[in-house]
Parts: sequence; C-alpha cells; structure tokens
Amino acid sequence: MPDDLITQEAVFYFFLDLVDRLKFDAAIAWDSPVYVDIPLYDSWVNLLMGLRLTHEPAEWGMPVYGLAKGNVESQIKFSVEILARIGIDSMALHASEYMVSFKDDSTVRQVVYSFFNHFAESAKSVLIVGALSPKWLSFMKSDFPKEPRLSVAGLSWFLDTERGLIYSDRRRVDTTGKYVACKCATCSEVKPKDLMHDLGARARHNLSYLINNVDNPSTTPIQLLASDLLLKADEKALLVSDIHIWTDRELLDNFLAFLREEKPTHIVFLGDVLDLKGRPDLHRTRAFFTALRELGSLVFVVKGCSDSDQDDFPSVMDKLALAQRVKPTLWLKEDDPLSAQTYLDLYRFYRSAKEQLVMKLANGSFVIAEHGHEVIGDISSPLKAIVGQMEDTRRRAHARWLIVGHLHRPFIDEEKRVASAGCWALDNEHKTLGTKREDLMTYIVVHGNGGVELKRRC
Repeated sequence: MPDDLITQEAVFYFFLDLVDRLKFDAAIAWDSPVYVDIPLYDSWVNLLMGLRLTHEPAEWGMPVYGLAKGNVESQIKFSVEILARIGIDSMALHASEYMVSFKDDSTVRQVVYSFFNHFAESAKSVLIVGALSPKWLSFMKSDFPKEPRLSVAGLSWFLDTERGLIYSDRRRVDTTGKYVACKCATCSEVKPKDLMHDLGARARHNLSYLINNVDNPSTTPIQLLASDLLLKADEKALLVSDIHIWTDRELLDNFLAFLREEKPTHIVFLGDVLDLKGRPDLHRTRAFFTALRELGSLVFVVKGCSDSDQDDFPSVMDKLALAQRVKPTLWLKEDDPLSAQTYLDLYRFYRSAKEQLVMKLANGSFVIAEHGHEVIGDISSPLKAIVGQMEDTRRRAHARWLIVGHLHRPFIDEEKRVASAGCWALDNEHKTLGTKREDLMTYIVVHGNGGVELKRRC
C-alpha cells in the first residue's frame, strides 16, 4: 500500500491485525516509507522508519522477511545488522531498480554486491524481489554466496509476458513482430499465432521455463524458431517492390487498382515503396494507406535503399506535418482526422520495416525476402553474376528461396531458386536502371505449399 498510508498508526495496526488473522506464511517489511510529518528527510530517516515498522510485526511473533535497505555501504551494513539484532534472519532485497541499471552502472553493481556480502554474514535466508527472469536467475546462481539460502520472487517474468517476450536459453524472444514456434512440453499444442496474440499462452511458457530452470538447470535447452510470416498450404503472399511513391516515376494508381482487383490477404513490400529523396505528398500518401486499410491485408515491410535513411525521415515528416502552417499558432489548430491518421500510418510503416523477412511455408521450409541492395553489388552486372550472388546468399541462409527487389528487372530462376519482383516505377531520367515496359507492374506470388510464381498485371 502507499507509504503515506502504512505510516498512519491506525492503518498500520489494522494491517498487522489482518496479517495475523489471515495467517500469512510471512510478512515482507516496508520499502522506504515516507514519514509524512517531516517535509524534508534524508535517506537515514527513511531507513530508520523502515526498521521501526519491521520490528513491530516481529514483536507480534509473526514470521517476517526484513527488507534490507541502503544506498551506501554504511547504510547497508547498518540495515542488515539491525535486522539481525532484532531477531530477523530471513531478509529480503527489493532488486527491481538495481537490475535496470546493473549492467551499465558500476556504482549499482557495488551496492548489490555489498548487500550480498552482508547477507552472507547475518542472514539465514534471503528473498530477492523483482528478479524472476532467466537473466537474473543466472546471475544470482553465479554471484550470490553459497550461504544463506536464496529465494527469488517478483513479476519480472509476467511483465516480460505482457511486452510480448518469451524465454529461451536465457534469452528473451519478441513475439510481437515474429511468429515463434516453440517445441517445449508446455507449448506442444500451442501454435505460433497463439504465442503472438495470447497472453496466457506466453505466461504459461515463461512460468514453466523458470520453474524448470530452477528445479533442473540441466534440462534440454528450449529451441525457438522465429519467422515473420506463416503461410498455410492454401494461403499465398504477394511480393511487390520499388513503387517509389513521391517521385514522378511511380505507377501508384495502377498499383492501387491492382490491389483492389487481387485482394491479397498477405502483402510483402520489398523496399523502396516510398522515396525519401522525392517530394513528399500528403494526398498520395493518404491514398496508399487508405487502400491498405480498406483491404485489411496483413502487411509486411522490408527496408529498401531509398526509404530507410533515418536522417531523411524526420525532414519528410516535417514537410508533411508542418507544411504551410503558421508556426506560432501551430498548436491551436488540430489536424483533420484523415491527415493525423496518415502521419501515424507512415510512421508505423517506416518503423516496422525489417532488413530481411523470413516466411515459413506449410512444409516447414523458409523463404527469405529482402530488398537486395546488400546482396547485389552492382545492379548493372550481367544477370548471370547477379543470380550467382543471390544463390550464395540463399545457401548461406539455408532458405528454400531468396526473393529480392532493387533490380527493377523481374526474373525467376527455378533451378537456383532465386527471384526478383520487378518494379512499379518508370526508369529515371538518366535511364541508368534500364527498366523496360515488360519490367513494369510485375510481382511474385509465394504459395504456402511451396510454389513461387512471377506474374505481371496485364
């Protein structure tokens, strides 16, 4: 409860009576209570108040975990020694805040080790609160003294669960952006989409992992296989690239008409959808995102070489959100809902883009999709050399297929299992890309059963 309540005498004794009636196994003493009658108090006053409140339930004969406190060596030593003098040898440390800064702050590390050293001298058992996660369990096992007996508690694991994280071999895997297949006993009937969307499924996995890690650390490691997109045998994904919205070369109207015809359930953009070097246009941007919203497709985005420069993006947002605005009265007028939604859509689209996309097919094989500028050295190279570079990348990734954009030239090689999606933008004024009419308005279809097709809109 809030500190300013527990320090009120009536509330404090009511709470002790409640603990006594309900027969809790133990009470944990109070954490840095604020003595409300003192406007300015220092950490020593805080510490002494906590010790006084801790002494009361011990006097009642209740089992108590005394919460050790202190920010410096002298306070830590005093806190632990006083707890031991009043007969409390089961002690606790609220470690949440220390754990946040432990890796980067040497002072915090020294404080934690000071607690450990004094516990070893005066306590029979210690409860560490706020450290129940694989990372901190591993640390406690390696750095906490062999004596006293150690227990760990807290909701760290559940907070991770709420953030979409699940545990694997002392790592945390983010399920909010990837579909994760887990083969542990707890998840034997759980599908990857369940781990992404079901808080309970993630919670059961994390809690089971921690229990197994404590009881049997030598348990076979949990292997998690992550993919960005899952396709069932009867599903398909449409892969498109290089629309270059905001340039005078884009064929956006054709593209949006095509989407409305096809009504794909999964769309993968292989980069250069927007062109940050172009002229940002709110109406064209709104048309693009409105069409995606109307379709309701699952949208996956890969970074290109013309839409991934983090230095350019703020200036693009400035041109859209601040254009022709009277700056002194900027905050007096709200944006219309459509414009505000477009700004948000653009930001999310840009920030959700990945360097590479992994698609898992129904047969268990994987397709790798990326823009291609990191794979292909020179886009003017002969096609045979480009195919060779792509095949090498596919083999190293152990993928069934590699599909790229970037080239503005569509092709598919069934033997090498590599493909290029083509483009939806005319060649530039210098004709450097060599884009021909038959290269335009092309796309790749990946089927969940393993089929890959190159198609062109008529």
